[in-house]
Amino acid sequence: MADYLAIEWDKRSLAVVEASIGRGEGDIARAFRIPWEMPEDETPQARGESLRKQLREQGATASKAVLVLPRDAFAVRRLDLPNAPDDELPDLVRFQAATRSATPLETLALDYIPLPREESASGRHVLLFSIDAHRLKDLTATLEAAGLHPTSCVVSTVAAAQCVAHAASTGKAGLMPGVPTLIVYQHKARVEISILDRGQLIFSHATRLPETTDATHVNPLKAELARSIVALGQLHPGVEVEQTVLIQEEGEDPSVESMLQDRFGERLHRLTPGEHTQLQSGRGVSTLPVIPLGALESLLEPTIVSVDLLNPRKAAAKPDRTRLRIGMGAAAAVLLLGTAYWMYRTEVASREDEIAYLEQRQDDLDAILQRGQPQLESAGEIDAWLAQAPSPLDVLTEFRDLLPETDRLYLTNLQYAPAARDAVATIRGSGYARSRRDAEDLYQALADNGYRVRPHEVEISRRDPEYPVTFELDVDAVREETAEESEGA
Repeated sequence: MADYLAIEWDKRSLAVVEASIGRGEGDIARAFRIPWEMPEDETPQARGESLRKQLREQGATASKAVLVLPRDAFAVRRLDLPNAPDDELPDLVRFQAATRSATPLETLALDYIPLPREESASGRHVLLFSIDAHRLKDLTATLEAAGLHPTSCVVSTVAAAQCVAHAASTGKAGLMPGVPTLIVYQHKARVEISILDRGQLIFSHATRLPETTDATHVNPLKAELARSIVALGQLHPGVEVEQTVLIQEEGEDPSVESMLQDRFGERLHRLTPGEHTQLQSGRGVSTLPVIPLGALESLLEPTIVSVDLLNPRKAAAKPDRTRLRIGMGAAAAVLLLGTAYWMYRTEVASREDEIAYLEQRQDDLDAILQRGQPQLESAGEIDAWLAQAPSPLDVLTEFRDLLPETDRLYLTNLQYAPAARDAVATIRGSGYARSRRDAEDLYQALADNGYRVRPHEVEISRRDPEYPVTFELDVDAVREETAEESEGA
């Protein structure tokens, strides 16, 4: 079952091709022309009802419609733009169109074709197509009233160029692909001129031939040919038209063909409508209108860049990254919190390990201190004793003061040694005295002054006749508190 209707909408007739378009293949169900003489002031609903009736009479059943309007329905101009990437072209085109057009931009429907880039050029060029938005809305409303869903709106010259480009790409009709090609499409008095260069449409214009039979009949076409060749030289300097394609529908015009033959000679080629199409024709389909046929070929496998006034090129919508940013922010926050918590736990664990180490160290030191407590106490006692003990010089000075005069006795040696416990020091020595009584008086004097005297036997010596008595001295210098306790007792 067919699903597409391509309708070339002219003022006096509609050329229609109905086909099924699938993946890589298309089948033509029917092709026909119907007269169209509805007054322009009729409502879209009335025109739609009339169109629905005529389509039913032809057996059309498709629900989708491709609207094809003739070239003279559009204003076409070339725009020079800065050298910008393709994504920025839609906004630049609308800005340039607003400055170049006398009509408010909001009242226009427009689309454009990017022209081939020149390596040495500092900017870019586009071919802008615009149409009154109200008229386009009126036509789509008519199609909807006829029970059709308009999917696109294309230009007749682009559709014709699609047919020529496809025929050239297959090597048929003697055409070469990719070379500068002049296309002349004629339907009765209506003539449309296009130029393909490097596989893209770069020029498009239309004119009407006067209904005369003399040489003036082709004068408008001659003027448009000159204009198109100048446009080619401006966009692609140094190149010439290498092939010319003539397409004539509903009758031939010998004067047009003759003029083109004189101008281009062997470079002129005739393309029979529907002869070199990529769509398969069904039974009973004979004559195929070129314009709607090219529109359907663009749906199946476009060979050139096209325009679509219902779906114009727009700047790529910038993706809404709000959710992504929120998600990334939340992830970053979670990561930050996780990192902070990990650092906190790591620091706590480190401090806990350090505390445990210090506690263990303290326990070890306490154990060492406990083991050394006796030595510490002994050392304390020694320090206390040393702090309280008089110096040896003081002890000996005090001891010397207790000795009698040397005329009674004298010492031959004297030894001083620190003592422990209640004694400060032990003093030992020996000497000679005049009498036993002198030695005993010394013992008594020392005992009276707090010394602990260990008496020794006094002996007679012959060594010194004047001091015949020898004695031994062995006393302890007792601490003062010990001596006081002894006296109290």
